[in-house]
Amino acid sequence: MISENQKISQRQFGRMVVMDWLAKAALLLPGFAENESGRSFILSLIAGVSLAVAYAWVVGWTARHMEQGMYAYTAERLGGGCAKVLMLFYFCYALMNSVLLVRLFGVVAQVFVLPEMSQSVLMAAVVLGGVYIISGGLEVRARVSEVLFSALLYPLLFLLVCAAFSTESGYLGTGRAEFSMQTAKHGLQTFIAFGGTGIFLFLGPSLNKRENTGRTLVRAAIVTGVSVLALCLASIGSFGESGMRALPWPAITLMSSAVIPGSFFQRWDVVFTGLMLATLFPAVGAGMYYLKFLSEGLMGKGKNRGGGRNIGIGFLVYLFALWCGTYDTAFRVFTVVNGYVCVPILVIFTLTLAIVECAGRRRG
Repeated sequence: MISENQKISQRQFGRMVVMDWLAKAALLLPGFAENESGRSFILSLIAGVSLAVAYAWVVGWTARHMEQGMYAYTAERLGGGCAKVLMLFYFCYALMNSVLLVRLFGVVAQVFVLPEMSQSVLMAAVVLGGVYIISGGLEVRARVSEVLFSALLYPLLFLLVCAAFSTESGYLGTGRAEFSMQTAKHGLQTFIAFGGTGIFLFLGPSLNKRENTGRTLVRAAIVTGVSVLALCLASIGSFGESGMRALPWPAITLMSSAVIPGSFFQRWDVVFTGLMLATLFPAVGAGMYYLKFLSEGLMGKGKNRGGGRNIGIGFLVYLFALWCGTYDTAFRVFTVVNGYVCVPILVIFTLTLAIVECAGRRRG
């Protein structure tokens, strides 16, 4: 809940971050194992997560020294033009990220839960959920993440442990880890899933104990990274390297093999899919929240204080998702726009802010 000073706690913030990252990372990252041995892929995941942890620390250090909002802070140090450009790139990042998550929700829900339902209808449902989340502002985001974190994360971990008992140790013992250009590429692809970490700087004025932001982000990155690493290890142990590469959603297939003693229920893939889809609601809501926040910064708040802008943001995300046509197209657009353009530029911006801040403090 929001405290009396209208700020969220670091605990709430950390749970919001994990909910933003978890489903996307768990469903997307195993797909990067193409043409690479299992051990090399695990090495690339470790490298990518290590980069994400280091970047989270930089973002947290910068947040600790912010005495004002992100736009004013950037404008003061890099100029108003750079601040506008930064917000524009963050807007593009948030839009492509939201479109990918909406498409991901549609295809996973149709394949595993509601095959007779149109993806357009399923995508509309998650977009409407996002509109509800942003209509309540940061308070609703904090409340939803607080409730869903324990209700979803612990059952997911329990299913992962149960599924791990079906692994074959022989699959995990084959091959060797080699750091190659392919490994480096997959490590950078892993980092893309966390590359928008700098967007959390916009929440700086709304955080209690801002000096602890770096610690919170690092913990969130480690929790998410370790969860995905465990998931990939269990998938390799269950299906082998070639089997994991052949499966479109190895995480969901793995959970369908979960055996719970004393239970006669067999459709654990449906349970796991439902839990994963539930985590996509706050993730989509987070992306749309940033789109609304950034659009206000770029175009002004205007006279509209109702739901007009919220509906407009939802309509924009839904239109782009329909324009992509398929999840594969949305993933390629996400990779090009965010992976090759937005994330590198945003990382450079954040590192520049940190360097300028550090240099200013040394001069003193």
